[in-house]
Amino acid sequence: MISLVRNFLRNTGFQRQLTVIVSGAILGLAVFSALMNSWEANARMRDYFIGQGQRIADNLARQSTLALLFHSAENAREVVNSTLSFPDVAALQIMDAKGKVLLSRVVAGAKLDVANLNQPPSAHAGLVGETSDGWLFAAPVYGGQSEASPFELQEHQQQLLGYVHVQIAKSTLKRLTWSLLLGNLALTLSFAVVLLVLGRLLTRHMINPLNALSTLMRRAESGESGMRAAPAGPRDLIEMAHAFNQMMNVLEQREAELKDSRDAAVNMAQMKAQFAATVSHEVRTPLNGVVGMLDMLKETRLTPRQQEFVDVAWNSSRTLIALINNILDFSKMEAGKLKLEETEFCLGTLLSEVLELVARPAQQKGVALNWTVAPDVPARIAGDSLRLRQILINLVGNAVKFTDRGEVAVDVALAPGAAFGLRFEVRDTGIGMSEDVRRHLFEAYVQPDPSTTRRYGGTGLGLAICKQLVELLGGRIGVDSVTGAGTTFRFTIACRPAQQQVAAPPLPM
Repeated sequence: MISLVRNFLRNTGFQRQLTVIVSGAILGLAVFSALMNSWEANARMRDYFIGQGQRIADNLARQSTLALLFHSAENAREVVNSTLSFPDVAALQIMDAKGKVLLSRVVAGAKLDVANLNQPPSAHAGLVGETSDGWLFAAPVYGGQSEASPFELQEHQQQLLGYVHVQIAKSTLKRLTWSLLLGNLALTLSFAVVLLVLGRLLTRHMINPLNALSTLMRRAESGESGMRAAPAGPRDLIEMAHAFNQMMNVLEQREAELKDSRDAAVNMAQMKAQFAATVSHEVRTPLNGVVGMLDMLKETRLTPRQQEFVDVAWNSSRTLIALINNILDFSKMEAGKLKLEETEFCLGTLLSEVLELVARPAQQKGVALNWTVAPDVPARIAGDSLRLRQILINLVGNAVKFTDRGEVAVDVALAPGAAFGLRFEVRDTGIGMSEDVRRHLFEAYVQPDPSTTRRYGGTGLGLAICKQLVELLGGRIGVDSVTGAGTTFRFTIACRPAQQQVAAPPLPM
């Protein structure tokens, strides 16, 4: 029962709840009032009929004295007929003190049973029995002098001549009770209907503004703007409407401010990206010329010291070009202009080429380079090989840069839980990093600490670019690392097997 009430309160609207509760209360009160009035009236009428029966029995007893004195039924006939003329008298009986019936009359359909009656009262009539059909009254009949002489010294004792029994039917009481009950029900239900109509009108006056306000709130929740509630209904609802309108004013004002701030930030970001791209492009053009001239200069005959100077200049120029390329790529991704190009390529060849690019600094440090591909990975893949190469070069280059001994390894396997994708792991045994560093690792222009920047260089854009490229390729990137115990970068990409497969290249020795 409690669960049904809870479900009703949870799944129905306020208007229906109010209607059901008020209607139930009014109808219940009407029925209860009708029943109580009918019960009270029935009790009063019952007392009246019992009193009436006692009076009829007393009157019959007084008028039956002569008939019992002479044991003459003829003397009692007129009295009996007169008594039967009273309403609701169903039967009567006159009997002597020995229990012999002198005269008995029963109305058609009635039944008089005096065999198991209580002993009647000694002086007056009383109720001696009751059934579902009526009440039975008995009264004693006394004979003797009607008045005692004032000169007599002893108390005068009257002689018991017999008894009279009178049965009063309950049919009139039942009929009156039902009529009264139906009348009370009709009256109270009519009054309840009037109250329900008035309550309905009052509820509508209160609920309609509330429903309108609720509709506006749902529209506001869906993102609509420019809505205002019309103040109507009770004072509380008018205050709610004013509060809603004030809230909408504040929200629209804040939304306008946020939109202006966003537009300004977007314009500023576009200007900065455009400026960085323009400057980087303009700087890269003459720098390529410098690198080209240094390449030509390296081919000439130089002294060892001159060769050292040229190598330093060449390495610095290449580093600067790599930084400029990173800035250009980051600017393109920020502007949303970096496009993917799908090609079919050999995964093993790409891994070998990436490791060859960092082979020389790794050999100088004594760091081993390895890569493995799981047997179930296809040899040829269809995807953007250029962006995958860029991600791997960044991660492998960082691994070699921050590893002084041990190894750097690249492992490739199928990505779990995807239609088809690859999962890459770049592991090293380098310096590792703390949890605070990992938390901001993929943010732009973030370096672990100033000492790392001074020792290893870099702009802090490489990992930010990797993250955006991985997401552009439909994957995710993460890192596990412990300070002094190495680092493992993991990322996934969405791709598909190439239509034409060839044998995979041998693993590097």
